[in-house]
Amino acid sequence: MNTNQMMRRRNLRVTEQLLGELEAGRFDSALTQRILSAPAAFPRMLRACFYAEKGMLDSARADIEAALEHGAENPIIQLVAGMLLFTTRDYHRALERLTHTAALSPKASRRARHQALAIAGSLGWEHDVREQLLGAIADEPEYAPWQAQACRFYARGRYWQQALVHGKRAVELAPEVPSMWMEVASLHARLDQREEAVAALERALSLCERDDRRDEALYRREAVYVAINASAFDLAFENIERVLELEPDSPELHVQLSELHSWKDENEAAEAHARKALELRPDYPPALRMLGALAVREERYEDAIEQLLRVVELDPKEYQTHVWLTEAYLRTERYTEAHAQLHAGTMNSGGFLFVAWLIRFLIVAYSEETPKSELLWPHRTEEINDVLRELAPEIADKALEHRQHGLLIDAVEAAMTALRGNRSIYGTHVVDGELTRMHSRTGCRHESRWALQLLRVAPGEDCLKVYEDILPKYPGSSLPICHRGELHLWVNNFAEARADLEAAIDTVEGTRWAYIGLSTLYLLEGDYEGALDINARGIKVMHNTEGPAVYVYRGEAKRKLGRLDDAIEELALSVKWHPSRASATVNLALCYHAKGMSAQLQELWLRLRDEQAAGLLSDAARELGVRIIGDPDFEPSDDTKAEVLEHALKMMGGNRSSGLLTYWTKENKMRFIQLWPHGGSHPHSHDASYVSRAKQLLLKALASYSGPR
Repeated sequence: MNTNQMMRRRNLRVTEQLLGELEAGRFDSALTQRILSAPAAFPRMLRACFYAEKGMLDSARADIEAALEHGAENPIIQLVAGMLLFTTRDYHRALERLTHTAALSPKASRRARHQALAIAGSLGWEHDVREQLLGAIADEPEYAPWQAQACRFYARGRYWQQALVHGKRAVELAPEVPSMWMEVASLHARLDQREEAVAALERALSLCERDDRRDEALYRREAVYVAINASAFDLAFENIERVLELEPDSPELHVQLSELHSWKDENEAAEAHARKALELRPDYPPALRMLGALAVREERYEDAIEQLLRVVELDPKEYQTHVWLTEAYLRTERYTEAHAQLHAGTMNSGGFLFVAWLIRFLIVAYSEETPKSELLWPHRTEEINDVLRELAPEIADKALEHRQHGLLIDAVEAAMTALRGNRSIYGTHVVDGELTRMHSRTGCRHESRWALQLLRVAPGEDCLKVYEDILPKYPGSSLPICHRGELHLWVNNFAEARADLEAAIDTVEGTRWAYIGLSTLYLLEGDYEGALDINARGIKVMHNTEGPAVYVYRGEAKRKLGRLDDAIEELALSVKWHPSRASATVNLALCYHAKGMSAQLQELWLRLRDEQAAGLLSDAARELGVRIIGDPDFEPSDDTKAEVLEHALKMMGGNRSSGLLTYWTKENKMRFIQLWPHGGSHPHSHDASYVSRAKQLLLKALASYSGPR
């Protein structure tokens, strides 16, 4: 037996002894201490795994630090440190260690990148995800899965153009993967690149035919939506028919056929397929909705309302049901009910539901009985101008040029007629006898909000450049200016934010959020009375109506002014209306601290620390150099909690949003707060598997280690 073999055998014996002590919970026994007395990284990191497993986070951190001192250049030690630091809530350092691992070792790089992506993704730190993906692509430019993952990342963020760049590169590197071709086809279709979409779709389908019948059905179901979006309706029908051969008992397919027929005013065929779906599954909501829709088309409004209300009870999130119900209420002059149903339809549509804007225009026009000769401001139709020109070209140009109320009503009604039986987000009309997907895919508000939301996956400067293209498309609109001002607030361009928000008010005085945005600047400047005054002015301009967004701004100003009872009332309303608005929860917790309400502070503190804003509070504590979580018997003081919460609010800068929550670290890195309650898994739901994998990595390394222990 040579020296290496002897050392390996000895190390295995020592490892077995240490493992026995740790599994028995004897973390500080004489044997454990003797084994750990040697300056070795692996045994100490192994004990850190057991500490983390038991929730002894301070003890785990101490061992991790000691192990890193002795194994700074060992990729396994760095990788395991990254995994364990995440479980101890040291998120920033976890990503640092994993990024360092990727730089240390090409062999460990891919595993480290995957781990970093999982950690950053679980926290909602999308810019960190982007940096890791781009780093992985730079390390392995010919590795197709990185390109595919980048494509999906940008697609989730609705940055279709950038997603397509990576998708096309992925199919270049791996041309035999049907799912990636389907993704590319979908992206081309979203961007209204119809020929390219159909070509990619046909490639995907030719490849999927090699797979089993179940996979073929899944691909062809997806192909239906891509074909519709690419205006390839023959291909859509063909794929539905093929899936029906594979799955003849699917009611969903008959509803799709019913919809397509109704979009062409082939109402007998539409009804036949809806009833076939109900034969296969009685009370199937989409099929019942189709019968209600056909009743609206036939002007049997009371029958339609009864039918559609039944569907709402069965599936309150079926957005087209709400749209058809809105239309039935509109035609029967029940405008209050129409407004309520339209809101529900818009909130559940998942895309640009321009038909809702057409119907909203009509509800307002008919309910207010505005004289037909009255001229309307351009912003009243800015969301539907392109839609009107495409659906009713004969009269839209004149109506939009002259702005007369009566002419605009006629244009909107003509557009509704041109849609036939389509109330979906996939707008269509019949051109020269052929069902055709509309080219209009967005409107002023929708496109402007889209550019703002791109910040989730794109740098702020890229989003600002997008507005350079948007603003000229909508002259006279305040919304893109206001949204750009909001973006400037989030990226700490405060002078530019003020200029845009004031310009939005100058353009359209009733731009509600511009006043709220300006109040944010007053808050940041410490002028709390000014914040209250500008919000009061905005409410007055909006005819003394106030939306729920204003509560957090007024609440924070009142808290800073010491008007704590008033602040609590405002902030409690904000949290009630928008539980995801972390800034309101932070402010409310600070109010409780100021009033000495420790129990109420603790409830919100635990929500923020463990669920709602785990990343933010971890970064805030790191920057302050304080601990907020440790061994089971550790609890920070209320004053420490308040210090962390105040710093967290400072890190959020000008963002008090409920939908896209950003903050900045001292390293000038933008990060995000997840929406709460979480739609997916809890950030720490995989901690046990991380610790288990860390143990396996260490034990495997120790088993093959032949050096000094």
